[in-house]
Amino acid sequence: MSAILSEREKKQWEEIKALAQDDDCLCLDDADAIRMKRVLDLLQEQGYIKNLDVDGTNMFLVLGNLHDFDDWIEDEEKKQVSMEWEAKRKFDEETRRMVASSIVNGQPSINGIRIMDAASEEVLAAILKTYDGNELRHIQGSADDVPAPYRTTLISEFEKLRMYGVVTCPHANIFGEWEATLTPQGLSYFDDKKRISKIQSSASLEPKIARKKYDVFISHANKDKLSYVNDLYSVLSDLGIEIFYDSKVLSWGDKWKGVILNGTEQSEFAIIVISENFFGREWTEKELNTFLEQENTSGQKIVLPLLYNITIDQLKAKYPALEEIQAISTSDYTKEQIAILFAQELIKRYK
Repeated sequence: MSAILSEREKKQWEEIKALAQDDDCLCLDDADAIRMKRVLDLLQEQGYIKNLDVDGTNMFLVLGNLHDFDDWIEDEEKKQVSMEWEAKRKFDEETRRMVASSIVNGQPSINGIRIMDAASEEVLAAILKTYDGNELRHIQGSADDVPAPYRTTLISEFEKLRMYGVVTCPHANIFGEWEATLTPQGLSYFDDKKRISKIQSSASLEPKIARKKYDVFISHANKDKLSYVNDLYSVLSDLGIEIFYDSKVLSWGDKWKGVILNGTEQSEFAIIVISENFFGREWTEKELNTFLEQENTSGQKIVLPLLYNITIDQLKAKYPALEEIQAISTSDYTKEQIAILFAQELIKRYK
């Protein structure tokens, strides 16, 4: 039996302590005994009370100090939190590895050299600047040593670099500190790439390494940022997914319409967060129509509808063009589960 008490059960426990405060016996009527059954069962299981079963009445003998039960509950709650944290850590680690693998395996190998994605090249170039020439090829630094877009996703970026074979034993923590060991391939990567470029004609090389800048474009109504979309972006970003998200891409003075349209062209997928706030907005609908046109032209899956506090019937009534596209709802999937589903789409696209 789980030792975690709900808020309602915690109140019941306080009632029990108050009733047994000055007595070695706890006597309850039938209604209270039924209402507090789970708490009473836990107390009996842990040996703090014993059912006396006197003439069918709900009487319990108090054994020892009931306040010790508080300490036991607190310990059990800490264990539960620790287990949940460890489960989440393993989930995040496995998902990051899966996303990294989909990206790395999707990159072309030319003359035995895996051409890295643009983000990984930027991070490798930055960390090579910190290399002081030591024989162990050991490198270390902080988030300030890498380009700003990758400072919050260092763990994922180093996982990709490890898979590319340019670093070993990478470690990055949540405080932005990192270290790794460069491999000989890591030291010579950019020289090797230049050498390959001279051997290969641009006509044969470019199509092989062409890949869009962003894995996904998050299209949404601004009113949904605080309540949902910001958190969705964070979960996806933590996995190392390259995302076009206006709040992170647009800078002071940018011509935002041009930047957004450029983002639609440079994104492999589009998660369309559709809510009542999405309906009737000029730019959200423009983004949706742009991605639908791209999907029809390319024949590849691009549009991934995500229903936020609306039904599938509302979606079909408002956007008949989406009727035949499989949508999912935020009421059925957590943000972490949505990230997994998207990672699976990346794997299918890039494998």
